[in-house]
Amino acid sequence: MISVTTARPPVREAVAPISPPERILGRWIDRFAGSDPGLNRFRTALASVLTVAAILGAEALFVRFTHALQIPTGGAALPAAAAAKVAVANHEYLVIALLLGAVVGMMSGFGVMDTTARGQLVSVLFLPIPLIAALSLGIALGGHRILALISFSVVLALGTYGRRFGPRGFILAMLLFLGDFFGFFLHTAVTLDDLGWLAAEIGVGTAVAIAVRFAFFYPRQSRALQRTQRSYAARARKAAALALKVLDHPRHAAYTARASRRLDRQLVRLNEAALMIDAQLGDPGALADGSSAQLLHQRLFDAELALANIARFAEAMARFGLPLPSISRLAWRCAT
Repeated sequence: MISVTTARPPVREAVAPISPPERILGRWIDRFAGSDPGLNRFRTALASVLTVAAILGAEALFVRFTHALQIPTGGAALPAAAAAKVAVANHEYLVIALLLGAVVGMMSGFGVMDTTARGQLVSVLFLPIPLIAALSLGIALGGHRILALISFSVVLALGTYGRRFGPRGFILAMLLFLGDFFGFFLHTAVTLDDLGWLAAEIGVGTAVAIAVRFAFFYPRQSRALQRTQRSYAARARKAAALALKVLDHPRHAAYTARASRRLDRQLVRLNEAALMIDAQLGDPGALADGSSAQLLHQRLFDAELALANIARFAEAMARFGLPLPSISRLAWRCAT
């Protein structure tokens, strides 16, 4: 006599329930991590804000203690009108220092794209060279309007060609134009004799930019990979949740179609995070000791393929209009 047994789901161990506040907090953390793979945009924006703020403070202190480009009064009591003119002129020179420092801070935050510490240091140290050269050109040609306007076209052409050399070429293009423009704009207030002070103010901005970058945003490939992996996991959880939403209301075609479109978009974003991780695996410093880039690559895309299949099966089963309990029983029978 042959006995037939019916397969039953395995008994699961009791799991502590997640409280509503923890669930809400986890959902918002996933939303934040999934919206910005590796938190790259957030870190870039935060680094730029902190760098510019620190440079503005450093430039103000530099002008205060060195009196760079300030008009000395010798302690003499000036008439009210003359004192007001001197105060306005000194304030303008302070604004020039703040402006040049802010340009260096912005370019160090948004323009430096190297992944290694050495590459970032070289790129930041490169910033003053084209800026000072173009600034001197703009000041020299500022009194000759036609030549100054022609120089804009030449600088733009050279900068556009420089972009073919990668991120540093892009920085070169931006700084050449900005330096030439600021030189033309400021030629009535400063001369080539003042270029030494202007270069010193740019140097202060460069030093502060390096200090902020390496003190608070030191590039570590392993941590960057971990951040991108967290973003990938958050997007994967979102894709799984959207696959369930496709099956929530099988008899409402409009709801199912909208959920299916959201699921397709999420799968594209999941693939984006997977490709970013795959690119980071090419850096030996990103992997922990004993880890294999080839093995991680295989597991990464296996997980993505599994989620893509889940999404495809969910969309296919939603067309039958079956309720979710029936789909669950059908899936269990197919699995056993």
